[in-house]
Amino acid sequence: MAENTEKVSDNESAERALEKRRVNIEVQIEKDELSLSELQVNLDSMNTNVPALPAIGNGKVTCGNCHHHGHRNQTNQPCNLQKCTSFTYCGIRDKHPEYFAEMNKLKASIKKKRDDIKALQEQLTGIKNFVSQSEHQFLKASTPRMMKVDPSYKLNKQKLLRDIRILRSFYNGKIPVETTNDAEQLRILV
Repeated sequence: MAENTEKVSDNESAERALEKRRVNIEVQIEKDELSLSELQVNLDSMNTNVPALPAIGNGKVTCGNCHHHGHRNQTNQPCNLQKCTSFTYCGIRDKHPEYFAEMNKLKASIKKKRDDIKALQEQLTGIKNFVSQSEHQFLKASTPRMMKVDPSYKLNKQKLLRDIRILRSFYNGKIPVETTNDAEQLRILV
């Protein structure tokens, strides 16, 4: 009898652990999807189309200070305009490699987050498949035992499946240990 309760408690603890893991995975997927949407919003905000600054002067050069076309920042004629601090001000990619390094880092984070979500979803699918296999295992283990209880189950499969579902709900999905008076116990339960 102690062996019987050990198997039941092991099954219960395994099912509780499996259910807890499933809930944790679902919560993690939810958090990761929220984080992914935030990263995507950040990337979209960085991926703006910035109009070119108006030219100051007639030259084809670009100033190294303010990034306006038409003049140059020289030691004898320094640029009097405010120094360009961001790609979003001037729109010249070559002058702001750090901005695009940040964008590439953000894209890599988005890809990693998507991969993490995909892995979690695969784990969740595996857990759900395991649960359905456990249902199949209960059916597979109970059918021959139920046939011993009532041979009329061979002709009436619907009644057999209904009674197995009743047993499964009574035992909370755990396969009961076979005993010497198994047929009588199952007949009483059904």
